[in-house]
Amino acid sequence: MSGRVPMIARTGMDFECGEPGPPGLGAALLDHARPEKGMPRILIFDEHGVYRLGLALTLKSALATSSVFQTGSIETTLSMLQTEPGIDVALLDLDIADPESAGFLRDMARAAPQTRLVLLIPWNSPEAVLAAISAGLHGAVSKAQSDSEIIHAISDVLSGRIYVPVWMGGPREERAGEPQPGSEWRETTKAENRMFRLTPRQREVFLLIAEGLSNKEIAQRLEISEATAKIHIAAVFRVLQVRNRTEAALLAREWRD
Repeated sequence: MSGRVPMIARTGMDFECGEPGPPGLGAALLDHARPEKGMPRILIFDEHGVYRLGLALTLKSALATSSVFQTGSIETTLSMLQTEPGIDVALLDLDIADPESAGFLRDMARAAPQTRLVLLIPWNSPEAVLAAISAGLHGAVSKAQSDSEIIHAISDVLSGRIYVPVWMGGPREERAGEPQPGSEWRETTKAENRMFRLTPRQREVFLLIAEGLSNKEIAQRLEISEATAKIHIAAVFRVLQVRNRTEAALLAREWRD
């Protein structure tokens, strides 16, 4: 670890950020992003102060957060999670392949079990996303993603979903919203319209979720790893705009009817 003095700054209702976030972003995404209950409390750990402050300003603008905390060291991050009550999401710039960082991550999970931990990664790395999901984190966000994508990611995590970037699904999933080959433009139910957006693999996963299979059982049935199954499940929830397995099962029932 570096010998720098731990740094902490707070933005929100207690300490204002200063300049507003990107023009128009908050208005465009606010309805989607705001959680159903209360105002979210978000902690950002990143040793790079410029990125950390920029992300804090963006979150403040788009999510109307009551508090956005920033830290520049792992030790201060852990202290914050132990002493600051009710932090909903912690965005962590960590190398979870590093044993020391992995140890801190376990300490953070124990210190604040109610906080959803999200990995910040420097570029689009499927391996890093898989590692994050395998480690039990609630998602991974790439710094290469746009502001709007990051806002949607935080919104997903706040609403209870595990977030997986769209680019993990490959080119076909990036065209979510278009009908799959062989489907027809016709009068359809909302459930059918959403089903058209799933890739064939995602449709398999969706039907297994509807049958009540666990993550482990889905992985065994499809002969994939449990981490990969979790990524497919997160993608299904995102495309179908559902928050959990119960909502997915209800959608499956509507689709079958």
